[in-house]
Amino acid sequence: EYCETSSGECRGPNYDGECFNPAIGAYQDGCDPGFQCVDNKCDYVQDTTDGTTSSNANGSNAGCGECEVLGEFCDSAIGECRAPSYDGECYNAGLSAFQDGCEDGDECIDSVCQVITPAPETEAPGEDDTCYLLCSAGNYCEDGTDECRGPNFDGECFNPATGAFQDGCDPGFVCSTYNQCENE
Repeated sequence: EYCETSSGECRGPNYDGECFNPAIGAYQDGCDPGFQCVDNKCDYVQDTTDGTTSSNANGSNAGCGECEVLGEFCDSAIGECRAPSYDGECYNAGLSAFQDGCEDGDECIDSVCQVITPAPETEAPGEDDTCYLLCSAGNYCEDGTDECRGPNFDGECFNPATGAFQDGCDPGFVCSTYNQCENE
């Protein structure tokens, strides 16, 4: 089960092929390109050198393992975690590689190319306080803000159902190594 941000309700998929997208905090039909549905959740898929694909369900990147230093990302070109080498170099998570700037429609935020998604037009302007920024591992953008952050103290964990950090997690959930409440 995963908790949807819009309703705060935790549930499993309603039909075969419905998958939870943690980036938007909601279930959707299948997953976006570059992701696959693993245990009812969209996980990043990385092409390997032999032409097969591997899921990022365990939180690691092929060739690098988990990048432990904040601001470093797995550069598939060299198989190592690293930070940008120069001002203007930005990490493209879809390619698992650094590049000069970002593609059209993307913006370099915290050294990561991100699509700036407008708020859904189902609500009047100013009524939707959901944050749509994609943040580096272990950091989240709380609803009502426009910046990514990690926990402020040991034990503080991000709850995707509420879109906010909290002290610990609700019953039945644990704080993952990425500072997010997940099912036990």
